[in-house]
Amino acid sequence: MLLARETVDAIELSVLSALLGIIPYAHFADALSMYSGITEQDRARITEHLSRILFAKYHTDLDALAINKNTPPPPANTTQRAPAPNTQRPTSVVEQAIAEHPAYQKKFAALPEPVRTTIASGPIALGYSSIPNRYATAKEHTSAIQQHILGVLVGAETMQQFRETIRETALVRTDVVQEFFSECEMQLFKPVRRSILQSLEQRG
Repeated sequence: MLLARETVDAIELSVLSALLGIIPYAHFADALSMYSGITEQDRARITEHLSRILFAKYHTDLDALAINKNTPPPPANTTQRAPAPNTQRPTSVVEQAIAEHPAYQKKFAALPEPVRTTIASGPIALGYSSIPNRYATAKEHTSAIQQHILGVLVGAETMQQFRETIRETALVRTDVVQEFFSECEMQLFKPVRRSILQSLEQRG
């Protein structure tokens, strides 16, 4: 299996994202599917190999890290209680960010279930975390870019508003802003738009 340099870089980014808790380990294989240089057969072999040598012993902890990395620890409680069963559905970093904004949360809840699933998927979470980090003019601008991305994903902000805001506020360098828009379109907005169209077609 011979892979191009950019494909190897993409695999490394996905591995680091899982190890750092940016995406749940369970979404690792999904994240690989967003890269055109990886076939389904290669993706399965890569996932199996990396799972065996990197993730096998720690995948449960890695998923917990991805789910809880932005959640503050509970206050200390000296009362001993039996642990409650874990019935909560794991959420992605995108869902966590949406939950912090009531207006976005309301719009997200109104979307069809397949669209919500797409927004919460591993590839979207990976792009949401990695693209702003690569293109922000300064580290402190990353969260602002992510907020505007969320706005587009849930329908609170139009693409035109998104582009105008990014340009006017200089959150992304002028020389790479078009490349930034292209990556957002391909990795974030296009999959969600496709899911919306499919939902509309199913409704007839």
